[in-house]
Amino acid sequence: MARVYLDNCAIKAFAKGDARLRQRVIRAVRNGGDLLFSASHAIEATGPQGKSSRAFNSFLNQLGAHWYPIHANVFVVVEREKQGMSRSDCSFDGELLRAYFQANTAKHRAHSERVIDLSSDSFFKLGNVIRFTKGKRDYLREKCAEFDQTMVEYITKLRAKHKKEPGWLDVVLPADKDLLMILSSPDNHGGHDGCSDTAADVAHEIDDARDTSPFSGGIPM
Repeated sequence: MARVYLDNCAIKAFAKGDARLRQRVIRAVRNGGDLLFSASHAIEATGPQGKSSRAFNSFLNQLGAHWYPIHANVFVVVEREKQGMSRSDCSFDGELLRAYFQANTAKHRAHSERVIDLSSDSFFKLGNVIRFTKGKRDYLREKCAEFDQTMVEYITKLRAKHKKEPGWLDVVLPADKDLLMILSSPDNHGGHDGCSDTAADVAHEIDDARDTSPFSGGIPM
């Protein structure tokens, strides 16, 4: 099965551009493919309004259930890789599906005898997922703003460190060193195999960015 990644600019171009090209993409995906879709896509998709929003949702809905939820938090994926999980399991975002499912079935109480339509081409249309996240627009934008500020502060500190200590990057990330170790969990940072305190400082800053990520806690109901 082919899996396709499109950033939101590409999705917007297909949604609002040439209709023949759009239908070719839709047929290609529905004929044995999956569109990789993450919470970051959903957050960016809360921006378009009016006609643009309708075109965006219409294009995604035409893909049906041919999409695969991937995790937007790179730290989570790295941890799973280190645990030896399979490639598909490493990237899978069950929290996005769980939040969407719970939000859309919350009104269906136990023993109510109400039927929940979980058909693939109805319940799991991507346009419906976008509508769900639009209800969280203010929350998501606030979290993204917090993350932006954290990253600005993080990069500013590293720029200052580089200006003071030009050779620090070669110490932290030597050519023969695995980047995954730098991005590993806080429990694995102890000393960084004898690297300088600078490496530990960088790891600490990454931990702060990890905790502030808008994707670290999933999307609330």
